[in-house]
Amino acid sequence: RREPDKLKIVESVDEGLKCKKRGNVGLNIGAQNCEFFFHDAIDAMVDFFARMGMRIAQIAYNHRSFAADGGMTGCDAGLTNDGKRLIKAMEESGITVDLSHVGRQSCLDASKVCTKPLVYTHCSPYAMFRTQRGASDEQIRLCAETGGVIGLTAWPSVLWDGKTFPSMDRFIDSICYVVDMVGVEHVGIGLDTNAQAGAYDRQHARGLEAMITDPNGAFMAGYRMGLGRHCIHAKGLINLANWPAITDAMLKRGFHHHEIKKIVGENYMRVFSQTWRQHK
Repeated sequence: RREPDKLKIVESVDEGLKCKKRGNVGLNIGAQNCEFFFHDAIDAMVDFFARMGMRIAQIAYNHRSFAADGGMTGCDAGLTNDGKRLIKAMEESGITVDLSHVGRQSCLDASKVCTKPLVYTHCSPYAMFRTQRGASDEQIRLCAETGGVIGLTAWPSVLWDGKTFPSMDRFIDSICYVVDMVGVEHVGIGLDTNAQAGAYDRQHARGLEAMITDPNGAFMAGYRMGLGRHCIHAKGLINLANWPAITDAMLKRGFHHHEIKKIVGENYMRVFSQTWRQHK
């Protein structure tokens, strides 16, 4: 609100397109958990947050929520009855369902419950990178069947195969893997990285310290390579300023211009046009 000529909360696809035309930065309000929705009247709570501008939310974040298991819960229970109610309410209120960080069985259940396209805003193919955040081939196919989008991430620990340090090349490899499986119409980008290098607050930095001390992790591998503070970023993808390099890398891999436009934004906009709704 202080700088409306620079930043704009985007609540519809049309508003997003207008931002791009004007050169503004459009922001979507999203959430990486769903606990604040928990209430006897879940539909009313979801509608409340949708009216405040929320347009996307995960149904769990790593650990178990009232709706679903997270990817790091330690077990693999499915979607709860309240989780089914939550998804129905989100679809009715115009909030896109995001399955990033959600446990595998809960993802499979949610893919069958959703009647509108869903997304994984930031994940990687489990077949390539066997991490708890990875989406299996079955998850990827079910997401595509809903008309949804798999957003590929550059977060190092999710782009780590235990041998090759995460880089732009490996990131493009992950895009190619999903494109080959379900088609270019179901692939997007969700870098899960900083707006600028070093933007993490101190609390998050403490968590990164624990990651760096994992002797078999990507961060320690980068440290041993002499990357210094850049060991917490994939090579060539340090922050959002590197976005144009992604387009260049895809061109070099043989992607056509119309395919790249879909991957870098048009696919998400299609999903949002089918899942969002304007609130008066």
